Amino acid sequence: MSISGLQEGACYRFRYALFQVQAEVRGSQLLIKTSTKTEIVPLDSLRYLYAPIIRAESYRELVLAYEEGGRLKRARVFSNKGEAPFEQLLESLKELLPHGDLSSLPAHEAYERLGSRELSWVAIPALMIAGIAFVALLASPYLIHGLEGPPVELTLAELERAEPRAEMSASTHLIVSGRLDLNYMIQGQERERGYQLIAPLYSSASSDAARAARPAALVKLSGLGALKLDELSAQRRFQGLERSLLWEGLTVQERKRLTERGLDLSAEPLLLELGVSPTDDLSLYLSVLSLMSLLTFAVWRALKPVA
Repeated sequence: MSISGLQEGACYRFRYALFQVQAEVRGSQLLIKTSTKTEIVPLDSLRYLYAPIIRAESYRELVLAYEEGGRLKRARVFSNKGEAPFEQLLESLKELLPHGDLSSLPAHEAYERLGSRELSWVAIPALMIAGIAFVALLASPYLIHGLEGPPVELTLAELERAEPRAEMSASTHLIVSGRLDLNYMIQGQERERGYQLIAPLYSSASSDAARAARPAALVKLSGLGALKLDELSAQRRFQGLERSLLWEGLTVQERKRLTERGLDLSAEPLLLELGVSPTDDLSLYLSVLSLMSLLTFAVWRALKPVA
């Protein structure tokens, strides 16, 4: 038995990405198997096919629309570009449907004829909006920091006496007076024109034994140019943002290196990042989300069909 150019038992094997696709004619049906998924297309009910050539894509898509129960249903077949068996299958189907090939039509018009709509102009921006929401959640500590007011003075001696942090100040924009112990500092990965370090911070009244055992606070500092340790040693007031919201804090690697230096971090010391302000965090947060939103709008405008 044969249906136009499609012979009974004809089998077309081609590849799509890592998968092998097999399309086989059995009686009046076309069986399409991709990995564990099998679709059955009744050839005697086939009404349309759509297989545009999109030069920017590395694959081909074939949409077959067939009638079932008075409605059009669709089956999709994908192939890498340049697969000869896929092209042979396509040519045989075109012989079967000399007036049902919609490949030359604009996408939105072809999909209307196929009984659906081309929704990539909706789906892709929707996916990007979901990405924006995820980034907004991930970066939410920056928003919280960005809404802080003027810096609040925090007495380090109270922290060293293990007094409750909440009773001192709920603000994360702080000014802390103390002395850095650079003997226990760690430095981050070397950068071409900058530095990064983390060092314990103690009040002037704390003993050497207390400093070596369990710091109440750590200071994190990043900057450009040369690292001036003498100036840091002489500094007594430190202003910055406490990085303790949600998933902020020391990384696993930073914690490990500080412990190897001899610090006891079991008391979860306050981590104060210097050189940043609420305005910096808010600007970064809004800039990233604004850029992503503009990009999403541009993609939506580019994909949206012309009415």
